[in-house]
Amino acid sequence: MEDVKTVTSHMDPNQKLTTEMCPKNDAERSQVEDIPYHSLIGSLMYLSVATRPDITHSVNFLSQFNNNPGKLHWQAA
Repeated sequence: MEDVKTVTSHMDPNQKLTTEMCPKNDAERSQVEDIPYHSLIGSLMYLSVATRPDITHSVNFLSQFNNNPGKLHWQAA
């Protein structure tokens, strides 16, 4: 175990993202509707499959909020 190399995570391990952080009404949704969250997640998925398998866990976690992302989800991405 002395020769084990550490690996950095691409997400803050203390950050908690939940569906409670998703927009709940039309006013909140209008604030984030112009944010290209879906495109970003799609691009990150391509990268994780083609060239960056180390980001797969982070991308899969963020894709859970693809239907209704909030500002905190965007900031985490």
